[in-house]
Amino acid sequence: MPIQILPIDQKNLYRKETYTDDRTGSVVEHIPILIDEQGLVIFDPIRTIQYKGLTYLNGQPIEFLIKADCLKEAIDNFVPACSAALQELQSQAIQDQITRPMQQNGRLIIDPKRRS
Repeated sequence: MPIQILPIDQKNLYRKETYTDDRTGSVVEHIPILIDEQGLVIFDPIRTIQYKGLTYLNGQPIEFLIKADCLKEAIDNFVPACSAALQELQSQAIQDQITRPMQQNGRLIIDPKRRS
C-alpha cells in the first residue's frame, strides 16, 4: 500500500517564534500568516496569535496551550498553564487506571494494589 503524503494547508499556516530561558521551558508564539499572490508572507489579521508552553517532566516533553493576548502575558501565565496541564495528565492517568481493569480468562479483575 503506498504511503499517502498530505499537502500543507496553505490557509492554516503559522510562523513559530520560540522564547526560552534555557532552563525551565519555552513559550512558542504561533503567528498566523498568509501567502499573497506574489508569494510574500503576510500576517493574517483574521486569526489570532496562539501561545503554547513547552517543558519537560522526567525527560518527557509536555506541551500545553497558554491563554494570553501578548508574549508577556504568556510568559506570566506559563506556570499556571503548565500546572493545569499536569493536573489534566494526572486525571487522565487515574481515569485510564479505573477504566482499563486487568482482564483474566474473559473476566474483569479490579486490583486495588495495581499502580501505574
